[in-house]
Amino acid sequence: MSTQREQICTPLVDGVIATARHAGAMPSRPLSELAVEDVSRSWQRCLQQHRLSPAADAMPIVLTQAELNNLREPLNPTLVAAREELDRLYTLVRPMGYATLVADHNGVIIEQRCLDTDAERFNVYGTRAGALWSEQAEGTNGIGTCIVEQRPTNVHRRQHFRQRHADLSCSGAPIFTAQGQLLAVLNIASYATEMSDRSHALALAVAVDGARAIEERAFRESNRMRWVLALQRDAQNTASVLFAIDADHRIVEADRNARNLFTLDQRHIEAGVDIWSIFDRNPTVLRGLSRGDSPVRLLRAGAAERWYGLISPPQLGTSTSQRRSEALHTRPRLALLAGVEPSAAQASFGGGLAPGLLRRLRRHIEAHLDHSIQVTDLARMAGLSVHHFSRAFKQSTGIAPQPYMLHRRIEKAAQLLGGTELKIAEVAHAVGFADQSHFARRFLRLTGSTPSAFRRARR
Repeated sequence: MSTQREQICTPLVDGVIATARHAGAMPSRPLSELAVEDVSRSWQRCLQQHRLSPAADAMPIVLTQAELNNLREPLNPTLVAAREELDRLYTLVRPMGYATLVADHNGVIIEQRCLDTDAERFNVYGTRAGALWSEQAEGTNGIGTCIVEQRPTNVHRRQHFRQRHADLSCSGAPIFTAQGQLLAVLNIASYATEMSDRSHALALAVAVDGARAIEERAFRESNRMRWVLALQRDAQNTASVLFAIDADHRIVEADRNARNLFTLDQRHIEAGVDIWSIFDRNPTVLRGLSRGDSPVRLLRAGAAERWYGLISPPQLGTSTSQRRSEALHTRPRLALLAGVEPSAAQASFGGGLAPGLLRRLRRHIEAHLDHSIQVTDLARMAGLSVHHFSRAFKQSTGIAPQPYMLHRRIEKAAQLLGGTELKIAEVAHAVGFADQSHFARRFLRLTGSTPSAFRRARR
């Protein structure tokens, strides 16, 4: 049986998945070895656990439209946010006769895109929206086996366990939440009989790249009011990572790669670990609140690891420019990291206020967000003139004192709106606004949403 499986698992070309490894979704071992191992394990499960017959010719189970709508609803926000990535991916693979499929974590296809001329064949074989392609139901396949293995999976033609799928070639890439839960599977599938294993191997790298872009867009979408730091280590085949950082330089979210590489769990995230406990302090990084992305270079704390990347400031836009600002802010950037070359100024360290003084000033601001805070009082605490204090504060934090305090007030207001039952007028008062309408205007300008709409969206 082992020899038979190895013959079925035609070795796939190595090296074509360099971009997938860069995204951190593929292991460093040769794909040919992994293909044999993954399919072999899957075949064993099909025989021993699922008790499937390779000769079974039944169609996949297809859910009713109502059942499909219920399963699709939780993924709708992800699908809407990923529309640009899905369009780009389908445009890329369509000329080669591929369809793009998105399945939920149970293996139900919830979205399908294919040429009209290919739609009938895909439907005949059950590769359609509403069809269940779990490994337990359909045997070894690019969706179900990807779900079980929790990593990208290539299944080419007769590698499928069921004989009725012998003309199908499919590449599945998992889409994870930042916390590491499997959310969905992005699958590229074709029934082209002339598709070689080498040609199909390229589809896996494309699928992995698309899945990673969807993960990044979802991460940026949920952290629009935070600094987003995208990094890659100065080493070949190193996974890219994403951090969301608040105005106090605390990590408020980290993606799956960052959690794995830096040993961060949800307790660390909820505790608000300082980004400078991971990297050597570089206060000039979090700067330019109203500008676009900036290249950065960081050193891992206590190590000689160099990390390069891009820092994206919190989203700030008026109501008229919000749609364009939001689209740019959430667009994936990880594919750009390889070409990042930080300037000498952005790579420098030091300057600004002393760390201890800056901590005291931040604590003072946090404790008095419900009162009027004068820059003159902060400058007096620092023992500097207002001019020199403002310049040093901006060098340390990336923004001037007044915008910093406004941003912190709006951030605290967002927390209160989403996590308490306080009336909007009470929230306004708790963050230092005597006038509710003034608070609502400021909140709308910085978040693109009214306080009431923001609260409804989080309930």
